Formats: sequence, C-alpha cells, structure tokens
Amino acid sequence: MINLGDRAVGSTLSFLFNTHKADGTPITLAGTPVVSVYKNSTTQSVAGVSLTVDYDGVTGMHQVVIDTSADGAFYATGNDFNVAITTGTVNSISVAGAVVGKFSIGRQNVSHITSTAQTARDIGASVLLSSGTGTGQLDFTSGIVKANLMQILGTLLTETGGYLAAGFKKFFNIAVPVHTVGSVDQTGDSFARIGAPVGASISADIAADKSVDDAIKLKTDLIPASPASTTNITGGTITTVTNLTNAPTNGDLTAAMKASVTAAVPTVGNIDTQLSGTHGSGAWDGVGPSGVDIVSINGSPSAAAKLALSADTEISGFIDDSTLDPTTTEFETSLIEGQTNQFKDRWLAFASAIDGGGINAGCAKPIVSYQLSGGKGRFITYAFPSAPAGLDVFVIV
Repeated sequence: MINLGDRAVGSTLSFLFNTHKADGTPITLAGTPVVSVYKNSTTQSVAGVSLTVDYDGVTGMHQVVIDTSADGAFYATGNDFNVAITTGTVNSISVAGAVVGKFSIGRQNVSHITSTAQTARDIGASVLLSSGTGTGQLDFTSGIVKANLMQILGTLLTETGGYLAAGFKKFFNIAVPVHTVGSVDQTGDSFARIGAPVGASISADIAADKSVDDAIKLKTDLIPASPASTTNITGGTITTVTNLTNAPTNGDLTAAMKASVTAAVPTVGNIDTQLSGTHGSGAWDGVGPSGVDIVSINGSPSAAAKLALSADTEISGFIDDSTLDPTTTEFETSLIEGQTNQFKDRWLAFASAIDGGGINAGCAKPIVSYQLSGGKGRFITYAFPSAPAGLDVFVIV
C-alpha cells in the first residue's frame, strides 16, 4: 500500500501499484477491475477515479488517478481516504478488498515543535532574518531596518538627489512645533483667499475684472493728455467756448446754443445774395435747389464741364454691419450695384469726421474686389487703420 500523504482540497493524485503471481511473476489485473475510494469508514465513491491496467504497456503495473475536484462534498477537507480494488482478479483469484493506497485532505496541522505547543505567532517570532543587501535580504543593524524611500504610491521618485531628504529635515527639524501638518506656518508667499469667488473660480473673477478694466481704458484713452482749462467751467456749466475739436450734433445743443449758432452763421438768403451778386441767380426759397449753376471755373466752361462729369462718377454710401462685422479690409455697405468687381481698382475714401466718416475719417484705400452679397455691396480693400463702424459714410472716387 502506498501512502500518498496529506493533500489540498481539489488536488489530483496519481500513483502506481503492482499485481503478480505467488512466485512474484508480474501478471495483469483481470476480471473487469474497479478501484474505489473509501472515506473514513464505509463511505465509498468512484468519483474522479480512473484506472489504467498494465500502464505504459508493462504487465502487472497499473496507474490510478484521482481528481478530488470531481466531488467536493465527498473529498472534503479534514478526512482520511483509502484506495482499494473492489472488483478484479489476479491469476483467476479475486483480489477485491485489496488496499493499494491511502491519503488525507487538509489533515496536517503543526501544533507542536519538539513537544512544545505552537501558535502561528510563535512560529513567526522564531523566524531568523539574515542581514544583507542581496535578493530576499534586509539591511539592518541591531534590529533596526534601514529604509530607503524609492516610491510613493507606486510612483518612482525622480527628484534631484538630496532634495527630498533635505525637505524632510527642514520640515520636521523643529524643536517645539506650534502647528500641525494641516496648518503649516507660512513665510509670506501664500495667503488665504479673500472671500469666495463670484463666478466659477478666482481666475474667472480676475478675467471678468480685466474685461471691465479694458472697457474703462477704452473710454479713458479718449481723454486728451492735456485737457482744456477749467477756467470757463462754473458749477458744471461751460460759460465760454472758443474751439470745439469734435463738432456737436443737433441733439447736443440747447435752445440757447442753437439761437447763438444761428445768429453767427449766414442765412440762406445772405448766401444766395452773395451768390446772385456773382452769378446773377435768383433768390432761393429754401425748399428746392438753390438755383446755383457753376458754368465756368476760373473763366473756363470746359473745366466746369469736366468737374460735373467727375462728380457724376463719384458714388457715396455707408457701412452696413447688420450681417457682417466689418474688418479693416472687408465690410458690407448700402450699395446695391450688381456687377461683380464694378469698383475694382478705384479708391474708397471715408468722409470727414463732421460728415460722418467715423474712425477712418479722411482715409482712402484702393478697392481689391466688389460683389453683391445678400443684397449688400461687399468690398475688400487695402487695410484701413481701423475697422469701420455701422453707418460710417464713404465715397468712391
């Protein structure tokens, strides 16, 4: 009988046994042989058992393989098992009941060493460590293990040599600490935030403040470096104005200012009188054309005719920004002429400031291309100093 020892749950066992005649001559196992496993006493099973007679072609040598995972309930831990022939003959003699092997599952339990009861803690405390720097060894002196920090949370440290050690020394080398790690005393390079952010974050608040500052700057940039004297400003009222850089519109003037301007500017009748004195025209009624007809320039009727032809070729319009934001080189206008590049290579000039030319007042640039797009004349020109605004007046020459 072969002792197969103690085995783990679910393991597979394999062993050989022999049959022979009375004189020792090997002989086969006949009679439709069966090998069974007995658990503890009379509980019998053939689960997971396989028998190979005359194994590997050798007469009288037989293999038994037992797969204990075939029946977990039968091959349970903490039990003893015997392997026996339950059917079979040798040399025509029944060998049923012959035990050929034994084993156990989960029965080994070391509880004593040299007759002394042991616990798992006792065995651990008795392990002798070998000091050294080789594989499987620890570097220690007098029971103190030398630790070398190489990783944090599985990540290799890549700091410059000595920085981490110096940081630990600086951080913890305090005789009488007054703060916990959660409230490290600062030296002025870190301060608490003042209040909670209004927007998504402090960065968002700073960006919003900057946009407001930029808007204010656009306004303050319009203030001249040397503002006019406040001598004539009394109680918020300008008493005397001798010069206006940007002419006011009609809505900016009070009734008294309008009366003063009217008194200072010649009337239509006066203008017409002056014209009639030169050209003999009649009085203008203030409704239709004034009747002024320039028939000559410097005494030359031909010059006046050429001026009239030149004036007829000039086309005026204004910027339309309802569908396209104007840029310095491309913008849409009020013109509706449909022929592509009709104005190419001519010049587009913005009117004077007083006539509504806007930020580019007085500037003129060559026209690169023209087309009618969505009912609006779209121009591409050489770059103006600034992008024009809606309603800025221009003339094509």
